[in-house]
Amino acid sequence: MKQFLLALCCFVALASNAQDFEGRGGGGMRNPEQRDQMQKERFQKQLGVTAVQADSILAANKEMRPQMMRIMRSQEAPAAKKEAIDKLRDTRKQRLLKAGLTAEQVAKLEQMEAEQMERLRERRGEGGPGGF
Repeated sequence: MKQFLLALCCFVALASNAQDFEGRGGGGMRNPEQRDQMQKERFQKQLGVTAVQADSILAANKEMRPQMMRIMRSQEAPAAKKEAIDKLRDTRKQRLLKAGLTAEQVAKLEQMEAEQMERLRERRGEGGPGGF
């Protein structure tokens, strides 16, 4: 009987902890639509953009992602990769400005992304293929 109660208590504790984790928005894998919606909301809140502008950011990111991955996976020298990535980012920046974002909003977006990259590097550690 004691073992049953102990097992029941453990189960309840684990179940409530899992629900709490999901309730904070950190639980499990998200599908692409959920991830896009969360990013859109974050852009609207932190950058002060409209829903249409947030959609433009998502579209620019979606278009840039395969090109960025191709560059990162290439066997080019790190300097060549950096140059290609910088060029790709400049193209994206121009697209966002044409989509109606202000220079200030684009600068805030770039700062957000840099901070996110720094947090990622802290978790993973520096380095990796290409030195990025």
